[in-house]
Amino acid sequence: TTTDQRSWIVSDSFSLIASDITQQQQNLLPADKRQRVRLAKRATSSLLPKHPRKEMPMESIIKDINLAPAGQLKIDWVRAHMPILNEIEKNTAKKTIAGKKIVICLHLEAKTAYMALVIQAGGAEVAVAGSNPLSTQDDIVAALVQNGITAFAKHGATQEEYDLYIEKLAEFEPDLFIDDGGDFTAMLHRDHPALVQKILGGCEETTTGIIRLKAME
Repeated sequence: TTTDQRSWIVSDSFSLIASDITQQQQNLLPADKRQRVRLAKRATSSLLPKHPRKEMPMESIIKDINLAPAGQLKIDWVRAHMPILNEIEKNTAKKTIAGKKIVICLHLEAKTAYMALVIQAGGAEVAVAGSNPLSTQDDIVAALVQNGITAFAKHGATQEEYDLYIEKLAEFEPDLFIDDGGDFTAMLHRDHPALVQKILGGCEETTTGIIRLKAME
């Protein structure tokens, strides 16, 4: 089985090994691309935790950790074009959400990935799942895991896999959540009523999700 055909279950220890693989891959790039990678890593260094990483309570389920460098380049690009998140990032040193667990169930692409990293930089433990398997970008997900975020997402996941991934978000026992379309919110109320009582708040991104929430009243 080739690496591209594998589905990795990625732990923190594997992420550390993958960092060496990434360096080896970087050395094989042409000189101009090596320079781009170095600049990109330098640009995003402020997003990395300034304290020793805590052991993540759960393992990620993703396509392939080796896709992380490509995903990181995409995240670096959008970071240069999102001024509002840039301003929020400047205030993350205050650690206003330190110790909180926050889960995100959104389309997993570069813009939402940057948001997740900003939330992490504010001191939160973050877990993500894709709200639509067809929009999930596997390289972006790999980059998030490489940066210490727990992820449950693969492009083209089956319905059974998708249900498992949002269930994993519930197992993360979040204090706060961001949802898109209402699947995670509905699952929480249906299957985890006790957990709902402990959650401080949630955010729904879409009109579709709001309609679903109103139907639950």
